[in-house]
Amino acid sequence: MSDSVRKALQEPEVSIKFRPVQWGALLRQFDVEWPERPVTDAEVSEVCRSQIKALASRIPASSADEHQRWVLALFLWSQIWGYGTNGYGPHRVERILGGTTRRAPVIAAEEALAKCHEALMRSGPVEAYRVMANEHWVPGLGPAFLTKFLYFAGYHKGQSCKVPDGLAPLILDAVVSRAIRKEYQLTFGPGWGTRRYMEYLEFMCREARERYGVEPDQLERALFVVGRQPSVR
Repeated sequence: MSDSVRKALQEPEVSIKFRPVQWGALLRQFDVEWPERPVTDAEVSEVCRSQIKALASRIPASSADEHQRWVLALFLWSQIWGYGTNGYGPHRVERILGGTTRRAPVIAAEEALAKCHEALMRSGPVEAYRVMANEHWVPGLGPAFLTKFLYFAGYHKGQSCKVPDGLAPLILDAVVSRAIRKEYQLTFGPGWGTRRYMEYLEFMCREARERYGVEPDQLERALFVVGRQPSVR
């Protein structure tokens, strides 16, 4: 067991700071109310994983319009969490949500995200990733932030979505990829295709439960901590 990973696994989760005023226009357009919703009337606020998972658990499966509205709120909060206080985050997310898919039939990003969520709930994270990457790719939404959305959508309440393959949806960004390369001499990314994402999920599920005795997202969070260390480049 890697000492750096073991140490990171013992660290408590930290909340992500963000500036609500930067996200004001998007929050007014796409946000919904739920009991665990972060404070948005402060200059600087915080959001943690458990709050966004709580939002995911409340997405209704009723009408298509209502389902899509809550999925868009979940996507927005997954991006707020991902960008934190980076000032360019709102502009990028606004462009994504205002865009359309590149491949025929062309649909709005809002519909594409709803279809991605449906695929996740029905068939699991690998299929949801494939749907978004191959059928409904939205310019500007790369693997790092797509997998953040998949993670929060399918890993709410600490449990992976109940799917045949049993794989938990996990975040795969450059920081996690860098840590895996250092700790395991394996490469996941850049240019992550669907098969590569599946291999990553399989590796993380096996490594987390068999080697460390933790949930896959606990290992992902620990690897993110390791990947941010100055010595890991």
